[in-house]
Order: sequence, then structure tokens, then C-alpha cells
Amino acid sequence: MYKVNDYVKGDAFDYFPQMEDESVDLVFTSCPDLSQTPFDKSKHGITSYRDFQQKAMEQFARIVKKDGFVVICQTDRRANAEIVSNHMWYAKCLEEQGMKLKDYKIVVRNEVGKRDMYYFTFQHMIVYTYKGTIERKGDWLRDMYVDKQTKIGNQSVWSQDFCEYVISNLTSEGDLVVDPFAGVGPVLFTAMRTNRNYWGAELEDHFYNEGFEQFSTPLPL
Repeated sequence: MYKVNDYVKGDAFDYFPQMEDESVDLVFTSCPDLSQTPFDKSKHGITSYRDFQQKAMEQFARIVKKDGFVVICQTDRRANAEIVSNHMWYAKCLEEQGMKLKDYKIVVRNEVGKRDMYYFTFQHMIVYTYKGTIERKGDWLRDMYVDKQTKIGNQSVWSQDFCEYVISNLTSEGDLVVDPFAGVGPVLFTAMRTNRNYWGAELEDHFYNEGFEQFSTPLPL
């Protein structure tokens, strides 16, 4: 059952129908990468993966308030001798729902310039809204953000500093922050720590971080 201030082990798509329209102030997430889904080895993998992404964006656009925000931060991916342009596909899907691109930033994962045909050292952060406004001042004015990320399995984990950067600029205390693909839960933990309400889900056993126990160890702040 969906309830506020809960971090569940399960599939977010099982919970979306329980979430009211225009009930969330901020959806802040990184959808599972193609390699983290069953579509990776499928004959029609990229097409099926894009269907999955589109369904997620439709739900995000439904549950977010008209003055709220959807923030997707993810790398593109090289696969089958082409680049799967995640951020452009998310943008198309959200704009089809009537949302508008309010801001865009590059988030550097620790360092730039790594020589690797399969690994991008940066993520695209897109910020969408129907009619929300952002106070453009201070640190939010930066066009690039260098985030000291850790790796847990094949998942990059945002620092709490980066999570707070987004949450503090786009929400107020008491607002509801949702991460439907929460991983070990840095967004949820940061929302709780900064006096926001939260909800999130993680499907995989090896990422689900019950009680946010991993944050009792020194992940980057």
C-alpha cells in the first residue's frame, strides 16, 4: 500500500495507480539503465526499453503538481553500435504530456575525460514542469555540477550533497519528494534529513537499503 514517508521494496508501477494526480512536489530519479533491465538482451531491447521509459514519464507527469518538478538525471548509453539518447527520449515523452523544460545541467561523475567506449563520465540533468518557477540565484546558476559519486554494484550513487542541491532549490520543507527507482535511497534519505516528506521504491534485493542503513557508513556528503 502506498503511504507517504515510506521506502518500499517493490515495483513502482504497482504503486503508481494508488498515487493521486497532482500530489507530488518533486519527482527526482534516475530510471534503471538499459543494462539494468531485462530488455538488454532482448531482440527488440531498445524499443521495449523506450516503452518502459515512456510509461514512467507518463506517470511522473500525472502525479506531479502543476507547479512541481520532474528531474531526471541519467547518462546516455552506447549499445549495439549506437548511442541510446536517454535524455532526449525523456524530454520528448515529457513534452508530449505538456510539460516544459525549465532547466538543464551537466552532472560530472567524479572526473571528465575517461577513455572508455562504454562509459560516459557525465549525466544529463533535465528539469521539467508545467508552470513551476525556480529562483535563479547562488549555486543553482552553475551549468555543470561535479558530483563525487560512489559505485554500488553497477549503480552510481549520487552524493547527499548533490541530492540536497536539487531538493533544496526545487522544494520547501514539508513538500513531497518521490524517487520511484530509488536504489540505495540517497534522494529519500536526503529528503528526510531536510524535513521533506518522501516516497520511493526499489525492486532489487541487492540495492534495497532498508532503514537507510548504508548511510550510517561514510558515503560522500
